[in-house]
Amino acid sequence: MKQKNIINHILLTIVLTWELNFIIRIIFKSKKWGFSFWDILHITISLHFPF
Repeated sequence: MKQKNIINHILLTIVLTWELNFIIRIIFKSKKWGFSFWDILHITISLHFPF
């Protein structure tokens, strides 16, 4: 159960970061701003498993 909870939390973080990223891109109307999918994945993993 705990494992599933962690996975759900990670997925939620990815979705929220993706949404934020989308808003940033709309505001700045540029691909230079915002994160790529891999950046978001890396940030999410870093937040959950700080090495």
